[in-house]
Amino acid sequence: MEQSKHVIVALPIMCVPLLAALTLSGCAKHEQPQAVSQERRKAASSNAAVPSQTMAGARNESVGSDTPRILHLRDARFGIQFDPPDGSWLGIGPRTDGGGAQVLWIWSDGKRQIDVQALDLTISPGTPPSEAQFAEKMATSMRAKGSTVKIEQSTLAGAPCHHLVVSRTDGFLQDMFILHAANANYSMLVTQRVRDAGLLDKARKGFRLTTD
Repeated sequence: MEQSKHVIVALPIMCVPLLAALTLSGCAKHEQPQAVSQERRKAASSNAAVPSQTMAGARNESVGSDTPRILHLRDARFGIQFDPPDGSWLGIGPRTDGGGAQVLWIWSDGKRQIDVQALDLTISPGTPPSEAQFAEKMATSMRAKGSTVKIEQSTLAGAPCHHLVVSRTDGFLQDMFILHAANANYSMLVTQRVRDAGLLDKARKGFRLTTD
C-alpha cells in the first residue's frame, strides 16, 4: 500500500539527448534505428513475457513498468544489474526509445533520483562516437540549456568512465557517469539538491555489468 503513494517525478529524462549523441560528425543521422544487434533482439524477444528485473518481497509476476515499486534490476539483454542505495528508493521502468535501442529505469526516494540507461551503439550506421565524444556531446547539450558542466574521470562497474559534474539553472545538481562497453553506452545519472558524495558512492557500487 505504501508503495502506491510514492510518486516518482522523472526530473531528467535522458532518451532524446542520448540518442541525439549518435548524430555526431562522422555518424549518419538515423531516422529509423532498426539496426539493433540480432543477439540483443533475440534477448529482448525471449524476455518479453518476464520482467527483466526482480522485485524483492514479491512473487515473480508482471507489473506495470510505471508503477513505483522495490526494483532490483537484473537485465539480461544489456547485462546490467543495479541495486538502489536502500529500501526507501522505489523504481519504475523499463522505458524504451528508438525502437527499443535505448532502455531507461528510474529510482527515487521522494527527493533524489537515479536514472540508469543502456543504449545499443550498433544502431549507428557509421562509426559510433567514442566515450569521450559522447561525454562531450552530452555536456554541450546541457550547457546549451544553461547548465554548468565539468567533465571529469571516475569509475563505473569497476572500469574507468567519464563523469559529468552538472549544476542546473533550476538548482538541481547532477552527476552523470558514462561508460562504453560491449558495443553499448551505459549511463547513470544522479540528481539531487545538495551533492551527497556518499550517495554517489552507493549508486556507483550498486551498478554492475555482467557483460565481457
